[in-house]
Amino acid sequence: MRLQLIGLGEADLAAVRAAAPRIRPKLPAIVEAFYDRLLAVPELRRIIETHRGVDALKRTLHRHLEEMLAGVIDDAYLARRQAIAQAHVRIGLPSPWYLASFQVLLSEIQAALAGDPVREAAEADRATLAFAKLFNLEMQLVIERYDRDRETLQEATLREKRAIAKRLNELSEHLLALAEETSASLQALKEEGANLLAVGEETAALGTLVAGHARGGVEALEAHGRHLQAAAVAFGDLADRANELMSISERIDGVVQLIRGVAEQTNLLALNAAIEAARAGEAGRGFSVVAGEIKKLADQTKAQLASVTELIETTKAHIAAMQSLTEATESRIADGDASLRSVADDLKDLADRADRQSARTTELEATLRRFEAMLEDIAQASGGVAAEAERLNETARQLTGA
Repeated sequence: MRLQLIGLGEADLAAVRAAAPRIRPKLPAIVEAFYDRLLAVPELRRIIETHRGVDALKRTLHRHLEEMLAGVIDDAYLARRQAIAQAHVRIGLPSPWYLASFQVLLSEIQAALAGDPVREAAEADRATLAFAKLFNLEMQLVIERYDRDRETLQEATLREKRAIAKRLNELSEHLLALAEETSASLQALKEEGANLLAVGEETAALGTLVAGHARGGVEALEAHGRHLQAAAVAFGDLADRANELMSISERIDGVVQLIRGVAEQTNLLALNAAIEAARAGEAGRGFSVVAGEIKKLADQTKAQLASVTELIETTKAHIAAMQSLTEATESRIADGDASLRSVADDLKDLADRADRQSARTTELEATLRRFEAMLEDIAQASGGVAAEAERLNETARQLTGA
């Protein structure tokens, strides 16, 4: 049908076969001139250099023109032309450039035929017209291939648009659900953050209170320790006095022992004097009286010394007991002072820890406030996500409508 429409018949094919001997030797020059003109166009040069080398394309075009010069149109010829058209569609060659290339070839062939003698001008014109019909046929095949691929592309594009719209719709629904879940989670996090902030404030206040009480306890213990130290000093003085009293008692005891010795010697002398007075008879009577008085005085002295000795021993026992009690008290005061120092150190450590805890709690409060601000930013971003999801949904509907 298309051959009849453009008037391409056997006479035209015969004219092509008749012109073939004159054109075939010029095919290399025609091919070179054709690609020189194509490569002068930057877009065409990019397409050619991207997909195939120029030499391979030149060989393909030479073979293509040889088949045309054979002047035979059959199913195999048409199939090869459709395959070439499909290859050009596949590499993305725009149809205007492809159709223009036929005019370039026709011009080169027409120039090759123009050098014939005048008497053969009519044959050249018939051959030129026949080549024009052949190129017209190939242009029809190209346009058909481009139309068919364009329809296929349109269908594929429509399917892709529908698939994209479906994915966009699913994505928008997922984003909306995610935004709602995020909003609920953020609200729960904000509430938990508020609770943690309240707990942190209470903890900080409690830490400050504990630190204050601990420092007060330290001060009280230090004061009590000072009192204990003063008492220890006093007991130390008392021990020194007791030691002095013991020393004095021992010296007094020595004096008493000395007096006792003198009294015993005096008593012995009085006894000897009485014996001698007795021997003297009446002459020693007066001396006997004196000796008796001396003995009586010695006996009284010994009796008093016994009483004094008893008092000294009692005093020494009391002093020893006081020394023992003083030593025990000093030991207990030392132990109590050590215990107080240990408790004071513990309280100081507790106060320091309370201060550090209070500082960390303050830092935690600041972190929670920053976290709260971040949650607010995330909530706003979540709202933006929901809005974007709505716009995606609208875009999906527009794609589906398109």
